[in-house]
Amino acid sequence: MIKEVRLQNFKRYRDQVFTFRPDGITLLAGGNNSGKSTVLQALAVWEFCRALVEAAKGRRALNAGVRTDPAGVSNEEFSPIALPSLEHLWTNLDGKPMVADAEIDPTYTLRISVTWDVEAAVVEGQPQPPSVEHQLQFGLKLLHHHVYVKQTNSTLQDATPIPRFAYLPPFAGIQTREERMSPAAQKRLIGRGLAGAALRNVIHDLHRRSETEFANLRGARRRMSVVERQQFFRRDPWSQLVDVLQRVFQAGLAVQPFNDDYNTVLHVDLFRGNFQNGNFTRFANFTPRDIMVEGSGFLQWLSVYALAVSPEINILLLDEPDAHLHPTLQAHLLERLRALAVENRKQALLATHSTEILRQVDHRMIFEFSRNRTGYLVQSEQRVGLFHGLGSDYAPKLDQLRQHRRVIFVEGTFEEPILRIFAEKMGQPLPQNLVFWIYNGEHTQRRVLFEQLRTEIPNLKGMSLRDRDSLELAEVNANLTQNNYPDRNELRMRTWRRRQMDNYLLLPAAISRAANRQEADVTQFFADHWGLAVGANPTASNCSPGLLDARGKEILTEGLPARNLEPAKPSVESALGCSRHDVARHFEAAEVPEDVRLIVTQLHALCQP
Repeated sequence: MIKEVRLQNFKRYRDQVFTFRPDGITLLAGGNNSGKSTVLQALAVWEFCRALVEAAKGRRALNAGVRTDPAGVSNEEFSPIALPSLEHLWTNLDGKPMVADAEIDPTYTLRISVTWDVEAAVVEGQPQPPSVEHQLQFGLKLLHHHVYVKQTNSTLQDATPIPRFAYLPPFAGIQTREERMSPAAQKRLIGRGLAGAALRNVIHDLHRRSETEFANLRGARRRMSVVERQQFFRRDPWSQLVDVLQRVFQAGLAVQPFNDDYNTVLHVDLFRGNFQNGNFTRFANFTPRDIMVEGSGFLQWLSVYALAVSPEINILLLDEPDAHLHPTLQAHLLERLRALAVENRKQALLATHSTEILRQVDHRMIFEFSRNRTGYLVQSEQRVGLFHGLGSDYAPKLDQLRQHRRVIFVEGTFEEPILRIFAEKMGQPLPQNLVFWIYNGEHTQRRVLFEQLRTEIPNLKGMSLRDRDSLELAEVNANLTQNNYPDRNELRMRTWRRRQMDNYLLLPAAISRAANRQEADVTQFFADHWGLAVGANPTASNCSPGLLDARGKEILTEGLPARNLEPAKPSVESALGCSRHDVARHFEAAEVPEDVRLIVTQLHALCQP
């Protein structure tokens, strides 16, 4: 995964180094014209240069110490990003030679260098060896309306893995008719901001590859075992896309057969259905319709996710993928991308103006672009200044706080919908004047942020709610206060008695209803895979030690990969087919845990005039 990008004479950057965390999702945030998109475009150009040199000169031309003639393309053939002319790649349209370098031709005035980690091979029974760092730089020069590219610095050998990038600008360009395209033509349209014009091709390629791999796996057999089918569908990109569409949009895709001999136009239709208890049922009376009639939000979401599941792509470059999405879909998209990054070992750089997304994540995921600094946020309170810098985008959230003056700090996107579901079950819906603020900091850090907000919003009151995590149970009192964090300055500090809030969902009865399984099967699943016994009274504050200290998030959603001689541990979501939200919705009123009841009651008290 990439660790560093250096841009020399590229667009706005004369000579700039960007250092990224080489895993998961990084959110690039800043005002308009701050440089976010420029970094993504530079990486898209680097990927184009890699493909061009490799195709024209061979893979060995990328290796350390190898010098070859350049590969050239015209303005019409240059496809990674949209430009009025090739001159606009250069800072101030300046393509003059750089200072002479003994190793590099100084006429190659634009240089893009990428540094990444390659994980070393693991030997069974041995500790994980350190990763190996590699670098590949391309130089570009402009001559007679052509751009010429060559490798100008490299540490690569023949077998060195090279990351593959996919760049996706904001969605646009879907057409009534879409012809079958080559991969190069697809990339050209996507790079020029017309992802919609290639969307059916991307979907078609995923579907065809899935059918081919399934047929190869089955071979001459009439059918495969249930286990083989489940394993295939769990890792198959097309199946991952279909599963998300069913869960999030209650919809599916019908890809019409395409024959290269006589078909020219691709057809992809959408149909509706109902996803419940882990199963999707298609509506019999719904006539499938072409995807282009769907809303721009759905199409934007589909284009992002179709690229994200592609097995050829290691690193996603997403420029405002939230542009057409409702806040709820923005949260869904981020959650799904984070899951993909973990499960499929991908990295994503995501440029955004969405304060809805930025407020939900750990501040350490945010890479700020501003006049004063460029880099990851160090403290969560820096987020407030960043939001102000984004202008009117954040005004609605601040307006809510100014209007209601009640806030609850939580750790992620998970807490709000679950608390709301439980409150509804209790017959006590959460107050309308309560504003949720996602911040993963400790209670003391949240107090600092709260005091900063109070300087702008007098009479603000709030609650800080956190998981117990590694704290000893004795440090949390029966009323969910924590010994070291007394209430102060209108901010109430509360800590769950269970290790994670997810643990309150580990109720076999509710999971069995959500998954349409026998309760005994759920209990056996806990015992066989996680060694967990929930005890006789799983809703009590003083429940069994196993339930208090379980790793609820791993049990419900994440699972655990195989380690050394230990087999993988499946999650409730992967094995039983129901999400945390499905489980919460299948609780009965009497099953709402005592600690949750206490928090809901305290929130109602907090929100009183």
